Amino acid sequence: MYHVSIYSDYDRTGCGYKYIVTKGATAWTAFRTQKGWERFLSLTGLKFQETDSGPILFGENKGQDLTIGVLTGPEVEEQYFYNIGAIPKDSVKFLGLCNGGLVTCYAFQGPEKTVIYRPNPNAKKVYDPLPLNAHIAFTLEMG
Repeated sequence: MYHVSIYSDYDRTGCGYKYIVTKGATAWTAFRTQKGWERFLSLTGLKFQETDSGPILFGENKGQDLTIGVLTGPEVEEQYFYNIGAIPKDSVKFLGLCNGGLVTCYAFQGPEKTVIYRPNPNAKKVYDPLPLNAHIAFTLEMG
């Protein structure tokens, strides 16, 4: 199950993220912008379901509004690919992060699960990071 924390004032969270998605005990992914969050939901086929909201009552974020919930929908699996022929034809191409670089990734929404394909960093034919200025622009837009 995926759990989500949405902070009203994400500059005060200490990590700088507005949307934080956890999978089990792991911080799975996070976003600074609404656009990045919505793109993630679209690519994965997941839906956000709010379970609670209100002000944080103690700690350094006291008084900040926090919305928590879960993501429902298909299981999401992530795989590396070594050649482009391994990607299903109906996959959606998108820019994403892999091994610290901004690269071309793919998302395939099947009936029971979504598979996110990221290029294996050791496969030089498919792992081709974009330049730093593109990476910075992407981060500012998608968070």
